[in-house]
Amino acid sequence: MIQERNVTNVISVKPKAVFLAAEQAFPRENIEVTSTLPPSGIGSLLALENAVIVAVMKLVSPKAIFEFGTFNGSSAVLFARNTPRETMVTTLDLPEEEISTLDKSGLDIKDGRDNDEFLRREFLNRGAFYIKRSDCSIREKIIQIRENSLKFEPASYKLCSTQDLIFIDGGHDYLTVENDTDKAKILGKRDRVMIWHDYGSETHPDVSLYLRRCTLEGITIHILHTMLAMNFGGAHEQIGQKILNSLG
Repeated sequence: MIQERNVTNVISVKPKAVFLAAEQAFPRENIEVTSTLPPSGIGSLLALENAVIVAVMKLVSPKAIFEFGTFNGSSAVLFARNTPRETMVTTLDLPEEEISTLDKSGLDIKDGRDNDEFLRREFLNRGAFYIKRSDCSIREKIIQIRENSLKFEPASYKLCSTQDLIFIDGGHDYLTVENDTDKAKILGKRDRVMIWHDYGSETHPDVSLYLRRCTLEGITIHILHTMLAMNFGGAHEQIGQKILNSLG
């Protein structure tokens, strides 16, 4: 039985706080967001979430990004398009043999487990098509790994302490969120940002439950009107503090 600990203090701020922090950091630049039209289906980021993540990437200047949960590839493409040419994006999702081939029509997408199963079968049927149809300059920045995150060992890929930003949006059950976060800590450099999707989701409540129970160093922020939560660690804690102070 999981015991309540209430360790992590998740502070909610408006999206404007992130945008203002980026504007203050780069007062002489137009901060542009290069994005596809947000996918109409479930399981992808919204336009506001895209903009928030790009603003954070502008503040962090990541050279290495790791993603748990490739799905259709739209978020990996977002990362690749809005970072310098030398930035590499590594994205992980299940191998084909671990995804059910049964018809997905009977699944209830309002149920958390069924929702994840629906998305897995969509991934099996369509693959990361946003990556496939991107131009070469984007595709060459993205490395795809097909492995269950529960079995994934960063050391096997020589990825320990190499990542500037880690995006966690794979399985949404408590065990998987905990596993992916623990491995994100291993993947991350001392100065790193971790971002979770589906915080505050009614369909996937375990994301919020986990973040309210776990122990995280640094500053953890939820962006209102989105399902994004982010933790700023190491020297990047200063960025988190600037976001909190930007509307002061």
